[in-house]
Amino acid sequence: MRIALNAAGRSRSAISAAGVRTPTKAVRARDRDALIAVGEILVFPGAKPMFHVPETAGLLDFVAIHVDPKRGQLERATAAIEAYDVGKPIVVEEIFPLECGVEELEARMRTRREAVAGWIGFYWGATPEEYAAMPPSIAGALARVWLELVRRLTPEFRLPCDDGSKR
Repeated sequence: MRIALNAAGRSRSAISAAGVRTPTKAVRARDRDALIAVGEILVFPGAKPMFHVPETAGLLDFVAIHVDPKRGQLERATAAIEAYDVGKPIVVEEIFPLECGVEELEARMRTRREAVAGWIGFYWGATPEEYAAMPPSIAGALARVWLELVRRLTPEFRLPCDDGSKR
């Protein structure tokens, strides 16, 4: 992705900060309490995040990354999370066992539990029980095992301040 056609002598980090600063100012002008993040697709360990750099840390409330895990490569994908540590909570805003096993995904989520403040996956409006009652399909089976994993991990992964109150 390109956010500037001409660097005009600016560093990559300076361009990224400018690209975050403008919309942040617009959002803050209308809502001082809105949470602000920029989503990035997690590519590989050692990747250089474009928007999650020290120059943008003060502008963002949390880091939002997309992890696309593949069988046998989950360690590689989840190790890359560390590149996004700019002193803000990290939220994996898209994850699903599409190209890996749910057991493998669970193991990787557990190893990165301390580094990640939250995990968000897909939900299409049906419960695991409703998927089990539907005619068999690959999509339904994947959704069901994902939701069963989320249900199983929720009590363990819940943050101490996550008591259901509206703070």
